[in-house]
Amino acid sequence: MDQNAYQGSELYSSAPAGKKGAAYYRARAREALKPSYWVAFGASLLAGVLGGSASAGSFSSSVSFDEEDIQNLITAYREGGIDAIFTSNPLIPFLIGALVFGSLFGFCLRLFVGSPVLLGYQRFTLDIVDGKPVTLPSIFRFFSTCYGKSVWLRLIYEVIFMLLSLPLAAVSVIGVWETRHAILRVAEGQMAPADITAIMLLVSGIFLLAIVTVILQIWLQYRYAFCFMILAEYPEMGVLDAFRNSASLMRGKKWSYFCLQFSFVGWVLLAGMCTCGIGMLFLAPYMDAASAVFYDDITNRAAARETEFPSLNPDDYVVD
Repeated sequence: MDQNAYQGSELYSSAPAGKKGAAYYRARAREALKPSYWVAFGASLLAGVLGGSASAGSFSSSVSFDEEDIQNLITAYREGGIDAIFTSNPLIPFLIGALVFGSLFGFCLRLFVGSPVLLGYQRFTLDIVDGKPVTLPSIFRFFSTCYGKSVWLRLIYEVIFMLLSLPLAAVSVIGVWETRHAILRVAEGQMAPADITAIMLLVSGIFLLAIVTVILQIWLQYRYAFCFMILAEYPEMGVLDAFRNSASLMRGKKWSYFCLQFSFVGWVLLAGMCTCGIGMLFLAPYMDAASAVFYDDITNRAAARETEFPSLNPDDYVVD
């Protein structure tokens, strides 16, 4: 299969790496997926189940309360504080325990099983882009090699984002606790102007801090977008070097990568309209392959075979 079928066009031949446009990357991804889409679909599905997807979700649950339940909780708190809430309904401690256990189990699954699977899936998508034959078991290749590095890489990655979220979580918890009496009075319909002012200040502060947190997280996500793919291609590399090389690769290319991902918004909306969002399962291989094509372009992997790579010098990735 000709991996450069689109590079010969006048539109893209002179474009620098990372600047060829979303249509180019999507077209190459479609061409690469033609002979192996269903294998890629199976690999993407299996990786997601095992926590090896970069967008793997965590445990979540839904609990609904009617007005009577809320009033009972308010009454219990006024009569006996936090302890009274836990003793008022035996399901509350059970639900909290189930939530904590589910979150811990999901984290351990992503870390100890999903980490090597994620690296294997990243290498799998690169093989598709390179036109190599792929098999489903190949996503497990890093259980025997580079297992420790994969776990450390993902642990550091998740800790970075967890630490970034701590200020928002701390301000939210402390703020809600300090204004708890005002919140209770508003919930009971006995509000005063001071209560509304306190709550509005709390909501405004949390909202502004949430915006700052989201912006920083998005920036870091694009900065370290390819740390897993780099380690998957170069397992002999150090974990911190994978972060450094991803940051170097994405310097000046974050906007182009954002445009590539945003170009899928129509497909994402259409896939989300399917039952339980099942359409995303079919869309994921396409999006992952497009990301791998973008990585292939910005790293100039053809030229990299003749030079030392990865390199921390951004000039090494410039295509003449």
